[in-house]
Amino acid sequence: MLLTQPKVGSMFVYHEIVWDTLGRISESYFDTEIVVQSGISFAGKKNVNVLVFNSDTVHPGYRSYEPNGDLAYYIDIPNTHAGWPTWPISSRIPTEYLQIDTTYVDSTSGQIIHSIRRFDFSYVKDTSIVEAGHTFDAPQILFKAGNQYSYQNFTEYFWIAPSLGMEIRTLQSIGPPYLQNVSGWQTDLVNYVLKEN
Repeated sequence: MLLTQPKVGSMFVYHEIVWDTLGRISESYFDTEIVVQSGISFAGKKNVNVLVFNSDTVHPGYRSYEPNGDLAYYIDIPNTHAGWPTWPISSRIPTEYLQIDTTYVDSTSGQIIHSIRRFDFSYVKDTSIVEAGHTFDAPQILFKAGNQYSYQNFTEYFWIAPSLGMEIRTLQSIGPPYLQNVSGWQTDLVNYVLKEN
């Protein structure tokens, strides 16, 4: 399964909603993601797109279009490992990304602590969904985060359309205790302009 790589000028308009702890919509807004560079080399990858949201042009996102048809994105958060978590769109092989893998001495007990924070991505199934007035074939990917013992009470599903090379729907859910009085988010593609040259 080959991914289309959107070229410079491609735009993707998303409708984002946030649910409160009672399942009511607490926020609803639109945002546009724009490809500002395509096919560059960055952080060890050779086929990377740079994208920015209208709401945040200061912090670009980086997507690597992998030779095997998978899609990786770059994260670099202070005091964690920088790198490329990968959605296994084509390979369908579960991937794991260690954001934190460190050992330290607990200042209270004096014990040596091994701390891990991992991201796990797995292919769920092929789907066909309607977004932005079109029907897209879109593999569904599950994301979970946790440590070496268990997952957090948070799951996120991505639907990624190979014909666009972008996610067209995301659905995140949080179980109690709710973070910031939020129980989930959903993002849906409502319009797009795809540049392929």
